[in-house]
Amino acid sequence: MKNILISIILLLSNSFAYGVTDALECPICLDTLDNSDSELPCSHRIHSFCLEQLRKINVNQVCPVCRDPLPPSMEEKLFEEGFSIYSKLKSSFDQGEISWTTLSKEQKRFIDLWSIAAFKGNPSAQYYLGLCYKDGRGVEINSIKALELFRLASAQGHTEAQFNLGLFYYEGKLVSVDFCEAIKWFYLAAEKNHEEAQCIIGICYVNGQGVTQNFSQALSWLYSCQSQGNSKAILTIGEVKKRIIKIKRQRRLSLWRSFFMREEKIFHSR
Repeated sequence: MKNILISIILLLSNSFAYGVTDALECPICLDTLDNSDSELPCSHRIHSFCLEQLRKINVNQVCPVCRDPLPPSMEEKLFEEGFSIYSKLKSSFDQGEISWTTLSKEQKRFIDLWSIAAFKGNPSAQYYLGLCYKDGRGVEINSIKALELFRLASAQGHTEAQFNLGLFYYEGKLVSVDFCEAIKWFYLAAEKNHEEAQCIIGICYVNGQGVTQNFSQALSWLYSCQSQGNSKAILTIGEVKKRIIKIKRQRRLSLWRSFFMREEKIFHSR
């Protein structure tokens, strides 16, 4: 009986020691924690640097120990606060109640909030701030700033930013027309089901812009876009099919011409 009690005590002691050791280690890098490190709402602690890196990568934003959602970062809070102001203003603008060029300083506060969040690396803030500079929403139009902000957000995988960056190269805004570079960014957006990017890739395959002309690939991308209800894709598919029929007719005529010319040569050589 005495031996059993000693075994239980040793087992509990070891379990307690293991738990304390775990609690003093960062669950990501396994280095020792100190008092300056972050404590999550679930009470688990993590290195501040590790938490920052975790937020930057494309994985579920959850506690690595218990899987509870991570609290929003300061940059995310700034973006959301700015987005709340922006959404109300955009609704008023769409209804014709306000103009983006006559906003008060208080109404323009979303620009300040997004500027701080964008500087700290928040991709959503970078994209929306770029959109504001592109279209003159609360700021003067500045295509150079818009392009730079789209580049920053695109590098972090922001879908809309990737599409808009592709448009800069496709349309030759501030940069030389570069269909290959445009296609690169359109592909990244299209792979995440961005319907406009899918449609433009289809058109690029029709025209051989940045890619080898390929009607099968064109229709494949356009059908993907059509499945999301894009009306432009539906019209383009009809045009592509007409163009395919026309090209096939031209090829058949060319083959017949070649055949008759060859036969004529043979006939005259006899």
